[in-house]
Amino acid sequence: MKHLLCLCPVFLLTLEPILAERPFFENRVQLLEAKNLGLAENKVPVYHGRKLIRRQRHEAIEGRFRLGKRRNYPRLFADLVANGRLQLTYAKRNGRSGRLGTSVATSPAYRTNQALDLLPDISRVTVYAKGIREDYRSKITASFPGAASIALEHGIEGLQVGRTRFNLKTRFAALSDIALARGEEVVENDRFRVLTLSSMFADNERFDANQIRYEALGGAVATLILRNTTTRDQPLFPRALPVGSWIELVKGRGSSWNPDGPTIRVEIKNPGGLRLGIQGFLAASTEPTDDSLAVWLEWIDAPDTIPAGTELDLEFEAVATPPL
Repeated sequence: MKHLLCLCPVFLLTLEPILAERPFFENRVQLLEAKNLGLAENKVPVYHGRKLIRRQRHEAIEGRFRLGKRRNYPRLFADLVANGRLQLTYAKRNGRSGRLGTSVATSPAYRTNQALDLLPDISRVTVYAKGIREDYRSKITASFPGAASIALEHGIEGLQVGRTRFNLKTRFAALSDIALARGEEVVENDRFRVLTLSSMFADNERFDANQIRYEALGGAVATLILRNTTTRDQPLFPRALPVGSWIELVKGRGSSWNPDGPTIRVEIKNPGGLRLGIQGFLAASTEPTDDSLAVWLEWIDAPDTIPAGTELDLEFEAVATPPL
C-alpha cells in the first residue's frame, strides 16, 4: 500500500519565506503576517476585518509573539491556510523560538477505491485578531467537491515559554454518499483519518520526530522508537490501535536537522462519538526535505459507506514543546 502523503517537501517550512510582507495586524504582544511560501496548493482569499488582506491571495499566516518583557517577536506558528495544515513551535527563554517541523493536517481525509482524498479544496479563510492580547483565530471553509463540506478552526489556546497551545475544531458534513475503500489492507488502517501529523524521519541523525507516543485505552503510555532498521513503505502497526486521550510525535536528542524543533502532542477533546485509533507510515525516502513520516488518528469502525447528511464535529488541542 503506497502512502500518498509522503514525498511532499512543500509542507516542512525550513526555509525563509519567498516574499516578505508587512504585518497586517500588530499590537503589544502579537504580530501577524500573510505570506506566500511557494506551497504546491493554490493561494486562497484570506480576510481580516472583512477585508481581503493586501487585496491579494495568500498561502499562510505566520504569528510572532512577544512573551514577557523582551522586545522581539519570535515566530511561534505558521497557519498554512492554503492546505489546512498548522505548524507550531515554542518560545525559548532567550527570546527566540524553535524551528518549525511536524505539521498538523486538521482536515479529515478518506480513501475510496480510486484514491486517498487527503487535502480538501480551500475556498475562503477568515482571520480574527483585534484585541490587545494574543487572540489569533482562523476559520477555513473547504470541501471535497461534490462529496463533503469542511469547516476548520485554528485558535490560540495559550502561550508561555516552552509551550504553545492551539485549539482545533473540525466539522465534516457528507454532501453525498461516500463509498470507502473495502480492501482488507486498508480497513482499520487508512480508510478515514480525522487528523494527520506529517513529519520526517530520514535516519538516526536527521529527523523531526523519532518517537511515537500515545495513551492506550486504560491509560498506559506506549512508545514506538524509530530507527534506521524500522521497516519502510508499510504501516507502522499491524492494525490501527485504539487510543485514549492523546498521541505525540517526539523530537528526541541526536538530530543534526533542526535540533531545536518541537515535540507535537495532539490531545483529543471531543472525538465526535467515533472510536479512534493510531496508525502511521514511514516512506522509503531518506531525504530530510520530504514528509517521510505520517501518523494519524483513524476512525476505526468507519462504515463502508458514509451516508449523505452525516455530520462529524471533532475538537483537538495541539501542543508544541521543546525536544527531549
